Formats: sequence, structure tokens, C-alpha cells
Amino acid sequence: MTRVITIASRKGGSGKTTTAQMVAAGLEQLGYKTLVIDMDSQINLSILHDVPADQPPTIAEVLQGTPAADAIRNTGSGDIIPGNTVIKATEPDQPANALRRALDPIRNKYDFIIIDNSAQLDSALIKSLLASDQLIIKIWCGEYATG
Repeated sequence: MTRVITIASRKGGSGKTTTAQMVAAGLEQLGYKTLVIDMDSQINLSILHDVPADQPPTIAEVLQGTPAADAIRNTGSGDIIPGNTVIKATEPDQPANALRRALDPIRNKYDFIIIDNSAQLDSALIKSLLASDQLIIKIWCGEYATG
């Protein structure tokens, strides 16, 4: 059974993208088939995977109805649906369950789907949460940490 995990935090720079990448890499090393999804308009997860972002199809097109399978890029470190720097401008028009519906046809191809998000409490995060089975909340444990 596929587990969909969202990585979230209201604090920028707390290591959400690094966590998404390392969790996925660890699961791949254990023999699990993983997919990462870059829902952050900063597209750092796509950059880490050396995948050109903003070249359709990306997560923005998937949320607009392009089949998720068409957006998956295979990399040397697992599969990714790349991000898009304009996702914030395009995704508020879709229903809250758009990501869950988009993932339904590909869920059986993966053991884990890891979703990286921005630090914003926006509709992209809501879509990620509604598509997920689990949530990892990143916190920054520093003397002056907030958020």
C-alpha cells in the first residue's frame, strides 16, 4: 500500500526540502520505489534532482489536469514530478482534492510518495495534506527559532 507523506513547516529554512530528499533517498536505498513531488515554487527539490523545472509537464500542469504519469521524470536518485515557479499563480483555481485525484492513477506504482512544500500556508499545502496519509512537520530547534 502506497504511503503519501507531506513535509511541511511554517518556517522557511527549516530543512523541508532536505528532509524530503533524504527520506526518499533512504527509502530508495532500502529497496522501496519512491516518487518525490516538488510543490514549492522555489523548485529546490527539482534543482537537487537536476531536473529542469518550469518545462511542462510539471506539478502545475498536473494540478490543471495533465496525467501525473506524464509529468514523472526518472532521475538517478528516484522519480520526481518537478516544480514550477508559477505554481502559486495557477493552483488556487483547482479544487482542494486536485492533487489526491491526480495521484490516484499512479499510487500503485510507488511504495512512497514524498511531497515537498513551501513555508506558506496556502492552497498548495492544503492540496498536499488532503493527498497525504502522513505528515512530517519540520521544526527548527534553535535558541531564537520561531514558527
